[in-house]
Amino acid sequence: MVFALLFVMRLSTKLAIYAGVPNMSTDILPAHLDYLKSYFGPRRLTPLLVAAIAASIALTAWLGSLAYAAPSGSAEAAGASLLCALAALGALEHLFLALPFRDGALWGWALPARRRDLPLS
Repeated sequence: MVFALLFVMRLSTKLAIYAGVPNMSTDILPAHLDYLKSYFGPRRLTPLLVAAIAASIALTAWLGSLAYAAPSGSAEAAGASLLCALAALGALEHLFLALPFRDGALWGWALPARRRDLPLS
């Protein structure tokens, strides 16, 4: 079930990126990979992304209710809790594609051009 959940979430994210998402961070791509930008859709909120966000939040809520209803300490509770947590992370990933959150700032420290500007300690 974990494999199926991760596969569906990954496929949903890839389809949403191909159709177009408002927050696609291409600023961390190196210059020799600029051609990859042609595979990304336009920077707009598409109905596919809205449907993917709604479906992933509904799936997270459903898995959470299964985990809550399972007997405490059982294997069913542990499995449903794991699936709920992974679905919540998938929903968060979909939300980051829609929200104006610049994730390039998170990884800017690793870019070679920015590392040269840092003082040596």
